[in-house]
Amino acid sequence: MRQNSIIFHTSLSDIPTTVGISLFRFSHTCLIENNCALRVGDEMKEILAERLKQCRKERGFSQRETAIYCDITEKAYQNYELMTREPKLDVLIRIAGLFEVSLDYLTGRTDNRQVNP
Repeated sequence: MRQNSIIFHTSLSDIPTTVGISLFRFSHTCLIENNCALRVGDEMKEILAERLKQCRKERGFSQRETAIYCDITEKAYQNYELMTREPKLDVLIRIAGLFEVSLDYLTGRTDNRQVNP
């Protein structure tokens, strides 16, 4: 049986590099052998920033309240919404829990907000 390989074309070198999946470490295009596209790099950061802001406003939280709940500084949270910093996984999990959405939703892998039981 043939396995699908994932190839990331990065801006780090002129030669495409085959690497494992990482949410934010690579920019530009990710190609999968069967031509399915994954959202990575700048597009995923934009989606994350938009959804963080949207979910926060829907819940009626300020950036400060969200930051306090997630045990981070207000400036750190502001940077997530401005796409100048990327949250660590443990912080992203706390944010998803606060907003009651899945990590896949926050990162743009799905439009389904529901957390799997």
